[in-house]
Amino acid sequence: MFSLNTKSICLFFSFATILLLLKPLAANAQATERSGISNAESLGSSTIKSDAKKLAQFKPERVEVDVVEPVNKEANPSNSYLGIGGNIGFGGNDTAIGDGAFAVLGKGALSSHFALHPAVLFGDKNTILLPVTYGIPVDIGSSKTLYPFIGGGISIKKIFDDFDVNALATAGVDVPVTDRLTGTARFNLGFGDDTDTGLLLGIGYGT
Repeated sequence: MFSLNTKSICLFFSFATILLLLKPLAANAQATERSGISNAESLGSSTIKSDAKKLAQFKPERVEVDVVEPVNKEANPSNSYLGIGGNIGFGGNDTAIGDGAFAVLGKGALSSHFALHPAVLFGDKNTILLPVTYGIPVDIGSSKTLYPFIGGGISIKKIFDDFDVNALATAGVDVPVTDRLTGTARFNLGFGDDTDTGLLLGIGYGT
């Protein structure tokens, strides 16, 4: 009887001791689990705050885009052309400027204002006109622009015989008809043995 009680008491104390030993381990495991959850929540909160702070500091950059407007050829004073026309003589008998003549004419732009306005007059007295001109565009509305010009240079007569070079003054206007076609009217004044005057009318095709 005493022996049975002694064994029971020993088993009881052994079981109680095991429980006492396991309790701290369980408590530590729970504490570790809570700590892990707390750390995870803290890390998540810190990451969210950091991302929010970065977003708050983010400033959108302003990007400037240059808009390239198409070039209106009718508003471009520096275009060149080559064409044909006719000369109407008003007076003088020294060169073809004062006579009626068929003409090959053109324009060679040197800058936005300066240009060459050459012409070759074919008639009884073949004549080359080589004036350097200065022009300024004049807007007349409806997307149309006139290009009046004035200048001076030389005229060369008898181009298939012996050259005779004289002074030349010219004034006129270029009128864009389409993107490619340009009408031109030029009043020419030639100085030589006689003073020749004439009006050159024509149309040119250019770029």
